[in-house]
Amino acid sequence: MVRRIRRFVCAARLVRGLVAASCYPAREGDLNVPRKHTETDWIGPFRLGSWIDCIRCTSRELT
Repeated sequence: MVRRIRRFVCAARLVRGLVAASCYPAREGDLNVPRKHTETDWIGPFRLGSWIDCIRCTSRELT
C-alpha cells in the first residue's frame, strides 16, 4: 500500500515538473533555470530549479 502511494506521489511530482518545465522555456526562451526559481501552477508553488537540478543529476547516475 505504501509503495503505491509513493508511486502516485512521484508520478504527480513528475507531471507537475514536466508541465512547469514546458511553460518556462515558452516564456523565457530556454531551460536554463536558476536553482531557486519557483513556478506557480494549479496546485501552488513548485520549485522548478531544484527539480531540474535533481533530474539532471539523477539522469547522470542512471547512464
